[in-house]
Amino acid sequence: MKTSFVYLSVLLLLLSACNLEENKRDTSTEISSLEMRNDLSVSVDTLSGLVGQQITHLVVDRNDHIYLADRSQHKIHVISPEGRYLDSIGKQGRGPGEFERNFKSVSIYNDTLYVVENDPSRFSVFRLDNRQLIRMQYFPDVTIDEDRIGAPELLYPMANGAYQMVFPNYRMARYGITYDHVTFSIFDYDLEPVDKVVRTFPPTQYFVYTDPQTGGEAIFGNFGEGLVPETLVDFDSQGNLYVAQSDSMHIRVFDPAGSKIREISYDYIPPPLTQGDVDSIASIFSAPHAKQFFYDAIEQNNVQVPGHWMAMQTLLIDDRDRIWVELINPGEKKHTWWVFGKDGKPKWQFQLSRHIQVYVVRNYKIYGIWSKEGEYPRIVRYHVEGI
Repeated sequence: MKTSFVYLSVLLLLLSACNLEENKRDTSTEISSLEMRNDLSVSVDTLSGLVGQQITHLVVDRNDHIYLADRSQHKIHVISPEGRYLDSIGKQGRGPGEFERNFKSVSIYNDTLYVVENDPSRFSVFRLDNRQLIRMQYFPDVTIDEDRIGAPELLYPMANGAYQMVFPNYRMARYGITYDHVTFSIFDYDLEPVDKVVRTFPPTQYFVYTDPQTGGEAIFGNFGEGLVPETLVDFDSQGNLYVAQSDSMHIRVFDPAGSKIREISYDYIPPPLTQGDVDSIASIFSAPHAKQFFYDAIEQNNVQVPGHWMAMQTLLIDDRDRIWVELINPGEKKHTWWVFGKDGKPKWQFQLSRHIQVYVVRNYKIYGIWSKEGEYPRIVRYHVEGI
């Protein structure tokens, strides 16, 4: 059986190519604009030639040192606040202190670096002062409904040595794939589950077309950042879990015990999605049979194309536990961001290039990676004023 994949990156290109008129609620009188000052922009090819082009994660410590997970070099690179190359952590391999290519998550808590890998399914912990390995441990072979859950997408260390973890759980179905975020409340220090599943969230939907002649499948991305809802998650500094479905401005907050402690909702109408937009999506496939696959996938799965694009595509919690949301602005060169106040309503807004993926907001600074096909990625940092 031959399987062909049309990856999500194709769809991300679409989001910048579609020509839509926005039909959003006018928030200009409700939300103040933030001033952005770009104080760092460094191309990775200038960093002593040691950094590859496949940067998958970026984190920042309390001293504003930047850590880049480099999939191509199998390392975590350490960059100074001024953008100079300082050091690296790890090398290729499967032993202690070594990495394979599949970084799943990278995070920093209490001057400690946590690196989760998918294959092998394990995590490594490093001290930041000397960049030495503290421990490396494999995740147990945990299953849910006979499905292995693999490595976590998010990890939060608790004060008692246990961990909160959020797992993406893939399940193959006859006519497609579903993707669930499954949250365990606690794993102990030895990575044995203390509690069973506390909560599961709705699946992200995939469009899948099965060729009736060959039985092969063409999977057209998950459309999570444009057409169908996906689950967005992040932890705050207290270990509370923020969960949102990308089709609305509705965010739920759970404490480490799994109890819902807050709900945040805001009335927002995203840009409309028309049949013409769906046709525009199909137009990105150069081969006629690929276009037909796309239309057949929609028809075969009985997927009802929504009347609007999704509301948001990124959810981040900063070091002061404020909520940052990236809106979907199809056809625009810049994407709009909202910052929510303590009253649960968007209070500030700003815009960034659609080529920038934001990873961290810390100390009134926004850190991200600017990337564009055919060019080297750039580390970018913006200082936020007026918040």
